[in-house]
Amino acid sequence: MSLVFRFAARSDDGVVRSKNDDSGYAGRYFAVVADGMGGHAGGDVASASTVLDLAHLDTRGFAEPDTVLPDEIQTANAFLNKLVKTNPKLAGMGTTITAILITGDKLQFAHIGDSRAYRLKKGRFRQVSHDHTFVQRLVDEGRLDPEAAEYHPHKNVLMRVLGDVDASPELDITSFPLEAGERWLLCSDGLNAVVSDRLIEQKLRSGDPLEKIVDDLVDLTLEGGAPDNVTVIALDVVTAEEEHLITSDEVPLSEEAVAAASTGDFTNPEGNQRTMELDVIPVVNRSALEGLSPEEGELSPLSAAMVERTLGVRPHKLVGAAVAAAETGTIPVVPRNVDEHPMAALLTGQPLKPVRHTYSEMLGEHGETPRTHQPPAPETVETSPEPPEEDNSSEYPLDEDDLDAVQATRRRRAWFLPTFVSLLVVLVAVVTFLGYVWTQTQYYVGEDNGEVAIFTGVSQSLGPITLSEVDEHTGIPLEDLPRYDRNRVESGIFAENRAHAEQIVENLEQIAGGGN
Repeated sequence: MSLVFRFAARSDDGVVRSKNDDSGYAGRYFAVVADGMGGHAGGDVASASTVLDLAHLDTRGFAEPDTVLPDEIQTANAFLNKLVKTNPKLAGMGTTITAILITGDKLQFAHIGDSRAYRLKKGRFRQVSHDHTFVQRLVDEGRLDPEAAEYHPHKNVLMRVLGDVDASPELDITSFPLEAGERWLLCSDGLNAVVSDRLIEQKLRSGDPLEKIVDDLVDLTLEGGAPDNVTVIALDVVTAEEEHLITSDEVPLSEEAVAAASTGDFTNPEGNQRTMELDVIPVVNRSALEGLSPEEGELSPLSAAMVERTLGVRPHKLVGAAVAAAETGTIPVVPRNVDEHPMAALLTGQPLKPVRHTYSEMLGEHGETPRTHQPPAPETVETSPEPPEEDNSSEYPLDEDDLDAVQATRRRRAWFLPTFVSLLVVLVAVVTFLGYVWTQTQYYVGEDNGEVAIFTGVSQSLGPITLSEVDEHTGIPLEDLPRYDRNRVESGIFAENRAHAEQIVENLEQIAGGGN
C-alpha cells in the first residue's frame, strides 16, 4: 500500500498586517509553508513564486528521490535571484521554506528560516525543524536562556533564508521512515509567536478533523492579537489504493488548460474575460505542449489560466499570497528552460516586462543564437605590392638639439619598462601575500580521506599551491551522509567563522545519525 497525505490548510493576514506575505501548498505527496519578507513589494512575491515553483513536486516516481527536494529548492532560489535582477524593486526579498515530500516509504524534509514543522508519531510529539534565527543561535551557543529568547528584541532576525541573500543557501535536509498514522503540522512563525507548543500539541493529539485543527489554531492566533500573518497546514499520513496514484511522467494537462493555452483567454469567476500577454511556463507534461504550434518566432500563449488549471489536475489546497498569484491576471514570469522550471507565476502590483522567447526555446530546444543579417563584405581587387619605402633620412637631417632630444626619449623608454615591470611584480607579490593571509582567516567544511573535516582557508588552489589545510577531523564518515549532503561536503561548505563551521558539522552529524 502506498502512503499519501490527508490535508487541510488555512492562511490569514492577521490583525496587524495589511497584506499576506505567507504562502502554503498541501497535496497528496507534498506540503510546503513559505513566509516571505522584503517590504511592500517583495514578501508576497518571494513566497508565492517559491511555493508555485515547487508545487509540481506533488507527485511520485522521481528518478532521484533523495535529492529532488533540495535540488528543486535551490533552483527556486536561483529563480528568485534572477527575478531581482529583472526587477531591482524586489531587491532584498526572501522567504523561509519548510517542506515535506513523500517518496515511497520515506519522508524527505527540507527547511530554512523560522517557519516550523511538528510531528506526532507513536504518541511522541516533537518539533522537527530548527529555527535559523539570531536568538536561536545564542541559545544553541549557551549565551541565552530559552526562556529569555521569547522576549528578546531580535528574536525575529533571520540568519538563513532563500532569496536575494545567498546564491547557494544552506538547507537543513533529512529524511524519516514514514508510517501510516503519523500527523504533521507546518506553520509560519505567526502561529508559534502567539500559540504555545503545548497548545499546538493538544490540538494535534485531539481526535478532531484536520480542518477543525487548522481553524482552531488560526482562530487562537487571531484572538491572541496576531501581529503577523499566520499559515497552518495539518496532515495525516494515510494509505491509498495503488490504482488511484499517478506517476510524475503521467500527470496530464486538463483539456480546459490546453484549450485556454491555445487561445490565451481566461474567464474569471466574475465572468470578465482577460487575455495574458506575459510569458508563463507552467509545464507538467511536455507532450501536451507539442500540440500547441505557434508560428515560428511567436510566443506560446500560456497564461494564468494554465497555472490554475494545471494545479487542478490533482487534489491540493493553496493558501496565502500564492492564491492571488495563481488566480490574478498580472503574473510576471522570468522564462527559463521547462525542465528546470515547471511552474513559476509571481504576484506583483506592476507586471514585469516579459522576456521574449520563441516556442522552441520555451521547450528547451535551443539552437544557435539568432544573428542580425549583415550584407557580405564587398569584394576587393588585389592590389600590387607597395614599393619599399625609400630612405629619406638624408632628406630631413637632424641638428644636434634634435638628436639630443631623441636620445633622451630613448633613455626614458629604456628605464621606464624595467621599472614598471619591477613595480608590477612587487604589487602582485604584495597582493598575493595579503590574499594568502586573508584565506587563513576563512573556514569551510570539506572532505579529507573519506571523512568530514573543518578546513582553514578556501577550497581552491593556485596551480600547485593549496590555499587550505585541515584544521580538525570530525570522525564523520562521508559515506554515512545522504547524497545531497555528501556532494555539498565534497564541494566545500563555506562557514562564516570557526563557530559556524562547528555548527555545520553538528548538523551533518545529526543527519549522518539519521532522524527518527
